[in-house]
Amino acid sequence: MENPILLAAGFLVVAIMIAIPLSKLISRGMLGSWRQLVEAYPGKEIEWKKRRRFTSAMFIGGRLPLRFNNMLQLHSSPEYLGLGTSPFGSPEVVVSKSDVETYSDQTVWFFTKIELKLQKSNISILFFGRSGRFVRKWWESAHE
Repeated sequence: MENPILLAAGFLVVAIMIAIPLSKLISRGMLGSWRQLVEAYPGKEIEWKKRRRFTSAMFIGGRLPLRFNNMLQLHSSPEYLGLGTSPFGSPEVVVSKSDVETYSDQTVWFFTKIELKLQKSNISILFFGRSGRFVRKWWESAHE
């Protein structure tokens, strides 16, 4: 006969492992920052030159600051920056350089921090670390 305590503990562990990522995805959609960006800058088919997977960024300006830790996929072409959450699909958000209202490089020592303020929304995107270096290279490629 199976031990009911062991069975309940196993069920609890599996439920938590499913519930936490699911709640993060649901909250990201409901909080609005990501949804606002998708509506303002919808994805389109572009020939992407470079990709960086599993990066991080913070979206400021929606209802609450929204942070994507190691789950944001970045794509770049000479004119466009793509942001996505799926490692296999096309980016859901595509921003052109002309859509960037302000670009701010707030790098201190070895910590890279780049902020993009976008024109069509009240959202700023803060890229840091690997994603910040990726966005800096994308921005500087057109301003050389």
